[in-house]
Order: sequence, then C-alpha cells, then structure tokens
Amino acid sequence: MQARTSLVVAHRLSTVQKCDRILVFHHGELREAGTHNELLAQRGLYWRLYQLQYAEDELENPITTAQNQNLNLESGAVG
Repeated sequence: MQARTSLVVAHRLSTVQKCDRILVFHHGELREAGTHNELLAQRGLYWRLYQLQYAEDELENPITTAQNQNLNLESGAVG
C-alpha cells in the first residue's frame, strides 16, 4: 500500500499494525489516532483491544504463542 492512500476497515488489529495512521472509532466517534506504537503507548482503547485480541490468541494456541514470543516455559524466563 505504498505511494497511495488506502482506507482499511478491520477488526483484526494485525491488519492495521503497519499503517501510517490508525483511527480508532467507538460508537461512531473518533476516540484515538496514531501509529500502532503510539496507540499502544497511550494505553487507551486501542491498547485494550490489542490486549484482548492477543490474550484470546494465547488461549486458543498457548504453545504456538509461547514459541513465537521465545518463552522458556520450564523456567518461566523470558528470553
């Protein structure tokens, strides 16, 4: 999507993570705007949705999620 303007409507946040600007609407009102990292740093609505969505992914497939995050399940260490 480089060198063009695109409007992406998505419920899966992975779809919009690399967008230049993300607009977060709630009940028809613009609530937040920024990049993926900016919105996560604000710890607002986008952050909460991100936490819920990825917590759900972990529950569906905890072993794959742990492998992707490079977790040592036996010692509890992250690395």
